[in-house]
Amino acid sequence: MSCSNASKSSTSKSSNFSCDLVEGAKLHRLFLQTLHQHDITTKRPNVESLRRYSKLWLPLIHHNYLDTKNATGNLERRRLIPPPDVAWMWHCHRLAPYRYAKHIRETYFQGYQKGDTKSEGMLILDADLPFSVQLDGNLENPTLADHNDCAYTLQLWTDMYPQESFFLNETVESVERAETNLCLTGFDILGSCERQATFLWQVSGERFRCDHFLQEGVQNYYNFVSLMGTALSDGSSPKFLVPTYQIDLIWHTHILSSFALYHADCMRINGRTLEHDDSLNDRVEGGTLDVNFRATTELWKQIYGMEYKIEGGMYRGEPPDGYYNPEWAVHSKDGTYQPIPADLPYAHLIGIVGASSTGVLPKNESEKVGWKSIDQLDMFLPANPKSTDRRTNANEEKKFYFFGKGDKGWGYYHFHTREAYNVMTTRIDSHIKIEQGKQRGMRCMTVCTCCLCLPCLCHGIKKKGKAIAELKDLKIVVEGRLRSAGPVSDVDLPDALRERFRGRNKGTTDNYYCDPSYIAYNGGGGCGMGLYTTNG
Repeated sequence: MSCSNASKSSTSKSSNFSCDLVEGAKLHRLFLQTLHQHDITTKRPNVESLRRYSKLWLPLIHHNYLDTKNATGNLERRRLIPPPDVAWMWHCHRLAPYRYAKHIRETYFQGYQKGDTKSEGMLILDADLPFSVQLDGNLENPTLADHNDCAYTLQLWTDMYPQESFFLNETVESVERAETNLCLTGFDILGSCERQATFLWQVSGERFRCDHFLQEGVQNYYNFVSLMGTALSDGSSPKFLVPTYQIDLIWHTHILSSFALYHADCMRINGRTLEHDDSLNDRVEGGTLDVNFRATTELWKQIYGMEYKIEGGMYRGEPPDGYYNPEWAVHSKDGTYQPIPADLPYAHLIGIVGASSTGVLPKNESEKVGWKSIDQLDMFLPANPKSTDRRTNANEEKKFYFFGKGDKGWGYYHFHTREAYNVMTTRIDSHIKIEQGKQRGMRCMTVCTCCLCLPCLCHGIKKKGKAIAELKDLKIVVEGRLRSAGPVSDVDLPDALRERFRGRNKGTTDNYYCDPSYIAYNGGGGCGMGLYTTNG
């Protein structure tokens, strides 16, 4: 379904959007069910699919764009329909619209002038049929696409890449794995695919099949976009807005239908850009997501005079094991609903909290990095065997890595993984115990000795107490980083703690002490005790 050709809905507020979001949401869910049924979203995404997407598919749609631009006859661009694994990568990349736009511009349109919004939509290389996919061996019955479009896509691919299979051959590992960038202009697509794989579960409740519920979602989504930048009555405001899943489905559909129209609609409704970020998914009580969802709920009630929670449109808990069986999608398509198991992770939050998407434009898009899976390439480097020469360190410090023993055993854990900060937490606890032991020893000396240097001993005890306090503060920072959206995003910390750190580190920026290098190598603050040690 092309957004520009979709019929307008007559429901209140629908005229504020440039496409029919109710019909789009239906196609969107069918697209997700199809990928799930064909085992695309039921498993971890792989680097071979990322290579096919970044090095084959994006150049192919760019080539198709140039052919249209240079044509002298029929100027209508031929529509391209991707294979399933590529369709999923493209889907998740476009769900971060401004980061997707940045990658396309920098890779294919170097002459693009910033602020040229008229050409912005044309240069973004949107999907003509955003919820369509070609299925292997099923060219005569493509999903949500015309047979001619599928045949044209397959022929163009064959012409450009005669040695490459159009459909993923999972038995062949990519020969270019080492050369494939895991991040495209700073965006972690594999991580996004892994997070988005559970979205279908969240929007598969019975009410999502109801037109009235979806129409209500369009109304609520309009209110959500309008709310961006609004403050609470006390002058404060959420750091970001957190949607319900009813709103989130409509939001995703709007973004994916057309970047240009999404951008124009948001600017017309609110005068602001609205980025979509799915990297914050820690549901711990009192965490960043929880705090901002509560603030969004309060703001919604103050501005609209109604409850934010919507029956059937909230969090459903984490998916049960059966969800990861492709057959689950068959029942979902048929409208067969099974009761939600009572023992799901975070079951106490079911029906109470919202989605994990957030609405904010990153301050530094090029530095916006989400958490990486420890199983991704180079996120963990095993330790070298211990040296037989005591003067030789077999495991010296490595930039961007923290050395220690974690889930993968002894080795180097990259700062872009949560595992690195788990190792840091263990190391800090160990240092605290060491310092407490030293302090107890000094106290014993003051009782059991007639030493004339008692003031020196008291000074030493105070110094050790200061070291322990600083280590405990540092642990709060590390735990805050674990709850944050990513390894370089802002960290929510108590104001009193920030003041203490600024007092200890004169001349540093406000967030310097949240930097992983500071945490790893300056742990213990004024006591000069580095947390980084090696097993050399």
